Order: sequence, then structure tokens, then C-alpha cells
Amino acid sequence: MASGACGYQQFDPMTLTSSNPRTRQRLLELERILPELAGRSVLDLGANHGLVSLLAAQRGARRVRAVEKNAESVAAIREACRISGLPVEVEHRSVWDMPDHEGAEVVLALEILHWLVFHGATPGEAIAKLCALTERSLFIETPWEAPPVAEGSKRTFAAYDIRAILESLLEEGFSVEVLHFCRYTGRTRPRVMLRADRR
Repeated sequence: MASGACGYQQFDPMTLTSSNPRTRQRLLELERILPELAGRSVLDLGANHGLVSLLAAQRGARRVRAVEKNAESVAAIREACRISGLPVEVEHRSVWDMPDHEGAEVVLALEILHWLVFHGATPGEAIAKLCALTERSLFIETPWEAPPVAEGSKRTFAAYDIRAILESLLEEGFSVEVLHFCRYTGRTRPRVMLRADRR
């Protein structure tokens, strides 16, 4: 796998097996949601180097689309698709460029919500966009809380905690379940996996 991949996206594209302990832990934590993807259309937002998209295709998703803003990551996903032979449609664009009607039955927003907020969206705006793209089920992996960036940073950032996310999902008409706390990020950066379903 390309050297620019996150520490939890190190994998062999031929076998989809992990190349390090963090990715191994990540794969274990994904086992709970992967069975939900079989036979469904899946949209993987902020797909990074494509591990989750490829796993969705391997596990029988009817259609998988990987959306990624970073050009190097897009190239890495395409190469992994070529090597693995798995049918993943790769799109080089931002979440904000996606019309709502281009959503899917299952939307995977893993490790992207805090980046949407980091780049200027409010938590409510980010959740509204994710919900608009979701026909049935939305999986969100996010920090338990996202503090503001350090003083002097040029970037805007609306701090939030999990309550803001839960409230926004309920306001959008979704039921919400906390699936688990993610361990692959370590103890100092707690993450939580949420499942939200249209009511």
C-alpha cells in the first residue's frame, strides 16, 4: 500500500489483510458493520486509501462508490481496485459537491465528520449533508469530542462533542445507536462508532 496511507489503512490490496497492528484492530472493529452492507448500495465518504470500500465490495455490496477529495488517495484506491479486482467506483470530489440524489442505501462516514467541521461546516450542517445522502443507514465514526484548534491557526473550527452530533441526527429524523468505542486510534484520541437509521 502507498506510503501516504493513514496508519489504520495499511493493507495488502490483493488479500485485504492488515499490514500493521492498528489496521488489524480497525478490521476487527469494522466486522460489526460489514454484514450490513451485503446486497446494498454503499457510499464510502472520505474513503482514504479504499480499505473499507474494498471490504464492502468483497462482502457482497450491490454497488460501492468511494468518494475521496485527495488526488493521491484516489490514485491509491484505483490501484488497489486494479490489484484486487473488486468493483469499486472511485470518485475524486468533495462531499459538498455531491447532489443529495446521488446518495446510497448505506453511507459510511468514517473519520470524515470532524474534517467537514474542521474545514468550516457547523456540526449541524455536516450532519444534514450526510443525512441527505443516506437512503437507509448512516455509519459515523467520529471523535467523542473535537476541541477547537490552537490559537493563531488560520483554519476555522467549530468545537463539538457527541451530544451535538446525536441531537442533529435526531432532528434529521434518524434513530441512533452507539455501536462501540474505537480502539485503533489509541486511548488519547477516543472515537465512537454510531449507526443512524431513517425512522
